[in-house]
Amino acid sequence: MPLSKNEIMKLIEKLQEKYIKYSMEKSPVFFNKKAFDERLQMAIENRMNLEAFALAEITNFEKIKNKYESGNIKTESFSEKVDKIIEEHIGMLQIYPDIHFHEKAHIEMTKIYGAMNKILFSYIPVLWIVISDMHLKNTLHSIENELIILADKRNGNYSKKINDFILILGRPGITELEIEKHQNNYLKECAFLLHDLKDLCIDTIESRESSLANPVSFNRTFISTEQKENIQKNFGGLTGYGVILEVKEYTEDMIANFRLSAFKRS
Repeated sequence: MPLSKNEIMKLIEKLQEKYIKYSMEKSPVFFNKKAFDERLQMAIENRMNLEAFALAEITNFEKIKNKYESGNIKTESFSEKVDKIIEEHIGMLQIYPDIHFHEKAHIEMTKIYGAMNKILFSYIPVLWIVISDMHLKNTLHSIENELIILADKRNGNYSKKINDFILILGRPGITELEIEKHQNNYLKECAFLLHDLKDLCIDTIESRESSLANPVSFNRTFISTEQKENIQKNFGGLTGYGVILEVKEYTEDMIANFRLSAFKRS
């Protein structure tokens, strides 16, 4: 005989109580109540058979409990956890272009240089096309000037900030701590600029300029043929609003992936 709805809910409530008890007394990682609640919510939203769900979850809980109590659990050391976090962080940066400039430069540095350079040459030109408000253009001009100092690379020449960093890396006896300090300063400057660019995108959307609703035209541009082909490939067929949202999303992803959300201008 199938269980009544009331009996099923009592089973689920008892299971929730067990998760709370074991997470407090044993391990919140293994007895993860939040994960259980998410599975329950998904089951309800998808109109699953809650009796089958409850019975399967009870079986699953017992397996976790037996595994925990039998001692067949590999506990990660602190250093292993740190290594795992670092590996995950580096993995998130692999989507960004790399610009290598010195053998002592860390991957986070070469990746953010490449990502900021992409903004300068692939995103800034199209913003000049879609933004028409003079105040917003002035802000864009300031951002572009700072980007040139931070992330330019033309004809084999690096940006001013990268050249300064290369000189620092070439100092005799420079320590890893000093390299990390100067790299973090560069990352912080990039963070300020990324937040500025995100704010510009938001301000542009909120300006509700009528031209933003139109498809983007690439006829009136003062850029190289290669750049023009690049932005047409990335933004062709979009409206001005679509372009702004693309730039905003790329900027927000960078802030998250490089862990720069806390670094905003005061």
